[in-house]
Amino acid sequence: MFTSDEVNSSSKNEDKELHQQQPDYAFKLQQDQIAKLFDMWSDFNRAPTAGPLYAFSKEFRSYSEELINTVKILAQIQTDLVEYWRQINNAYKIALNESIEKSPKEYNSKEDLENQRKIIINALENAFTGLFDSKDFAVIYGQLTSDQLDLFKNLQRIYQIYSKVLNLPTREEIDEIIKDVHDLKRTVYEMKKNIEALN
Repeated sequence: MFTSDEVNSSSKNEDKELHQQQPDYAFKLQQDQIAKLFDMWSDFNRAPTAGPLYAFSKEFRSYSEELINTVKILAQIQTDLVEYWRQINNAYKIALNESIEKSPKEYNSKEDLENQRKIIINALENAFTGLFDSKDFAVIYGQLTSDQLDLFKNLQRIYQIYSKVLNLPTREEIDEIIKDVHDLKRTVYEMKKNIEALN
């Protein structure tokens, strides 16, 4: 029979061994998972180099740069839109305040309503004429238009990159094809004209 001391010391020794083995086991498990991950990436890299996936992965840097530029442009557009609508809202506030100040306190006749309508129209006209004539509005409107053109150009660059990767014709190639077709039509027309002249 075993004494309680022997059982306790035996279980303590097993616990010590288990604790000593646990870090080794965790380390080995981690190493195995890393090895599996590398094997998976190796298999992925050995995939056929034809097709759009390979081409997309090869051009990833240019895609990411263009996407970052797109995000920057969109952020600038958002900032400019906030300023644009702030100025529009201020013009509405000015027109509203002016129409409230000039409006009659009581509406006794149809003429009072007609005068109120004229006051509102004049207030809106004055406020928005002042807004559209201001330098601040011209600057923000110009900046907003410029941002939208930048976004359009950036999207065209992204389309050009994707077109090359997917082996689709780019805008310049399509323009060249259209020009060649136009030249062919003209040549055929001239040939028909010459044949008719000979007959």
